[in-house]
Order: sequence, then C-alpha cells, then structure tokens
Amino acid sequence: AEIQRQTKEWRVKKLGEIKQLSEFIAKTKQDIASSDAGKAALAYQEAQEALPGVEEALEAKVARFKKISDAIDGGTEQYHKCLEDEGTLALAYKQAIQVVNSNTNDASHQRQELQDLRERAGSKCPTCYGTVDEANCTHVTDELEKSIAELEAAAQEAKIKADEFKTKHEAKSKQVAVMRVKLTEAKNKLDAAQEEVNELKQEVRRLSAVPKPDIDKKIALLQQKIEQAQQQILQRKEELEGVSPYEQILADATQDFTDKKEACDTKEKEIKQCEEDQPYLDYWIKAFGDN
Repeated sequence: AEIQRQTKEWRVKKLGEIKQLSEFIAKTKQDIASSDAGKAALAYQEAQEALPGVEEALEAKVARFKKISDAIDGGTEQYHKCLEDEGTLALAYKQAIQVVNSNTNDASHQRQELQDLRERAGSKCPTCYGTVDEANCTHVTDELEKSIAELEAAAQEAKIKADEFKTKHEAKSKQVAVMRVKLTEAKNKLDAAQEEVNELKQEVRRLSAVPKPDIDKKIALLQQKIEQAQQQILQRKEELEGVSPYEQILADATQDFTDKKEACDTKEKEIKQCEEDQPYLDYWIKAFGDN
C-alpha cells in the first residue's frame, strides 16, 4: 500500500512538472512573438520542428498508396481473368443448350416420322396403291428408333453439361460481382490516399519554404530554452511510461528476498541431509575411532 501511495505521488509530481514545462514554453513563445523578428524566428523554429514528422507521415502515406496501387493491379488482373472465365462458361452453356435443343428437335421430328410410318400400315401406298405392310418397313422403323434413342441420350448428356456450366457460370458471376465491388472500394481508398499524399507534399513545401531569419542572441537563448524544455517534457513522458522508482525498489527487494530464500532453502536441505547422515557417522566413529 505504501509503495502504491508513493508511486501515485511520484506520477502526480511528474505530471505537474510536464504542466509547468508546457506553461514555460507557451510563455517563452509569447515573449519571442512580441517582436517581428521574434515572430519570424518562432515561425522558422516551429516549421523545423514540424518538418520531420510531416516528412515521416508522407513517407508512410506514399508506402500505403503504393501498397493499395499494387493490390489494385493484382486484383484487376484477377478480375479480367474471372471475366474471361465467366464469358467462356456462358458460351459453353449456350452451346450445350443448342445441342440439347437440336437433338431434342431432331428426335421429335423422327418420332413423328416413325408415328406417321406406323399409321400407314394397312393403308394404300400413295405411290403404288398397294397395301402398306409394316413388316416390310421394319428396317426403317428400327433405324428410326435407334436414332431417336441416340438423339435423346445425346440431348440428356448435353443437358447435364449445360446444368454444370450454368452452376459454374452463376458462381463465377457472383465472384466477378464481389471483385468489382472490392476493386471499386480499393480505387476509392487509392483516391483518398492520393489526396493525403498531395496534402502532405504541400505541407512539406510550405514548411520548407519558411525562411530562416537573422536572430539576435536574446531570441536565440529563448529558443534554446524552449528546446531544452521540450526535451525535458519528452523525458518526463518516457519516465511515466516506464516503471516508477518505487515500483523498481519493490521489484528489486522482492527479487532479493526470493534469491535469499532460495539460498536458505538450499542450506536447510544441506543441514537436513547432514542430520540424516549423523547416526551413520556416529556408528563409524564408535566402531573404528580412537578409544
């Protein structure tokens, strides 16, 4: 509990120091800005302080822009490949349906021809005026029945293929639609990234264009104090992000206690072993020692 209280007080103290340093920086900047030369010096100093961060941000944005651009290039290639596959499947489906319709129509026509031929049995032939005997047309009807069976089988096989092509085409169409949406989203991100890059480039140009003024020793000294205060603020923040000295003391003490306890445990085991060995040693002393 005492360590926690001391740690809390230490953190409050560090935060107070940061606040005081920040107030000192603000007041010193006001003092510098009280003259035109000071304003120019302050503007240059602030530009130089901001420039590294903006350049670093620009580098990160350019890298992100390139990453998105590369992803779009790869995605576009895959998208066009999917489009090509979609077109191939659509054509294959269309051709399979044409085979189905063609064989179905041919089978229907031949079935009608077979029916007409059978209906003529027992009637007069329009050519020779003799009676039509179905037995004399067996070879024709057999060929028609065989052809009809083959056409229907071919139509059924083409129908199965057409259904497969249709299923694959529908799946590919969905994939194309998803990829189209993803590409659109990626292009919107690319446009946004380009705007960010342009804005940061413009900011770099603006900061770089701030002229370096001729400053007197008084302003230079105040600027130096500002830089020192900023470094002190960074140091305080790093200290707050780490472990407090009181927590470190507790950690060191805990580790020291652990080490010493382990040493004590080891010695205790050695003593216990000696006590266990004592009767054996006493026996040998009595049996073979000096009387």
